[in-house]
Amino acid sequence: MTEEVEQEAQRPADQKQNPLPRAKQPRPNHPGRERLPQSLERREEIIACCPEDCRCPKCGGERPIIGYETREELACEPAKF
Repeated sequence: MTEEVEQEAQRPADQKQNPLPRAKQPRPNHPGRERLPQSLERREEIIACCPEDCRCPKCGGERPIIGYETREELACEPAKF
C-alpha cells in the first residue's frame, strides 16, 4: 500500500490532474445527400396496401390515408443501342 502512495507522489503534476485520456469528440450529424438533378428521369410507383389493411377489423370501415413515403434512387441501366 505504501508503494502505491510513493508512486503517486513521484508522478508529474500534469498526470495527477488528468490521469485518464480524454474521450474523442462526437462527430457532427451528416447533412444528408444532395437531391438528384431534375434532368434525370423520374418514375412514380404507387404500391397499394393489402385489402385487409385498408379496412378496420372492428367496424369494417375504410381507413383514411395518413401519409406516404417518397424516395429517390439512382438506378443504372445497361447501355441501349
